[in-house]
Order: sequence, then C-alpha cells, then structure tokens
Amino acid sequence: MKNLTKLKRLMMSKESGSYNEDFKEKFRNTGKKAMTELALLLDFNEFGVDFNPGGIAVSGDLRLMGMWSKGNGVYITMNKDFPGKPWGDVLFRHIDHMRDFTGGPNNYFKFKLLGDPEALRKLITSLRNDNGHDLIVKSLHDAVAECSCGRWSFCATGMLSREAIEEEFNWHRASLGFVPRMSEGTPDLKGA
Repeated sequence: MKNLTKLKRLMMSKESGSYNEDFKEKFRNTGKKAMTELALLLDFNEFGVDFNPGGIAVSGDLRLMGMWSKGNGVYITMNKDFPGKPWGDVLFRHIDHMRDFTGGPNNYFKFKLLGDPEALRKLITSLRNDNGHDLIVKSLHDAVAECSCGRWSFCATGMLSREAIEEEFNWHRASLGFVPRMSEGTPDLKGA
C-alpha cells in the first residue's frame, strides 16, 4: 500500500494544489496508482480510476468508481481545494452502476485514513449491501446457481427447489464464517 501512504503524505502536506502544476502532476500520478491499490484492496469485480485536472486555480479531482456486484458499488472522490473541512476531506458513497454519479448519501473521511489501509477498507466496505455474497439462482429446472463473489457455483442434475439450493449456499457462507441465512425448511447450520 505504498502509493496510498504517498497519497496521504501529499494530501496532508502544506503544498497548495492551486496555481501549482507540479503538485497537480504529483497528485495525478500518485493518486491514480493509490486508487488502483485501493480498488484491489476492496476486491472490486470492476473499477475505473480517473483524474480531472480542472483549471489552474484548482488541484484537480481524483475519482475511483468500483463495483462488487450488480447494483452494489462505491464512488470515491477527492481534491485538495479545501483541506481540513470539518466533515472530512474524501467523499465516498454507494452507487448502483459505473455511470451512477449521484448514488447514495455522501459520507466523508479525513486524508489521514489513507495511511491505514485496513481501517479504510472496513469503512468503505460498510457501504457494501450484500456482504459480498448473494445467491444468484440461474435455473431451478437445471439446479444452477452461483454466489455474487464469483468463488462458488452449484450445479445438480434435475430440478431442485430454491430452498434446497439455499441450503447448499448456506454451507458456502458458513465456510466463510457467516451466520447462514435461514429460509423455511433450511436446517440451522450454526452447530455444524
């Protein structure tokens, strides 16, 4: 997480972002690398990193948009135009797709958090609305399903009920340490 630490130092420095092309170039280069590191840390299925340099009087805007699954992503943006705002320096919010520029409510954190990747990951993933593991049933007739994490799939010959597929899915979630989701007819796997 070398570039996240570099970005933290750059954003917390006394160096101004306005009327300073050297700063803007450092912000663009370091910021894009740092946001790529953050995207990999957040384990997105899809992401994009952009930098808008703006005019000479501003630092530019750095943006990361990433999706964990359909309808479940995050938008993160920052600049150094007004550092030290009481509500925070970096805006982040939930998004439903990669072109969602309005998303959910705005949330903020301070530049300092860029130096603590684990705390940053925890904070940002708090917006994740599926805990990374949603059951996607593709066919009951052929009994085909998968997890939105992409690391579990299920296929059985013949027709199965949704409850039977959910039972198999709960074994996957239990193996990851999640308390299984219960549906009618699904056994309690907590003691398993």
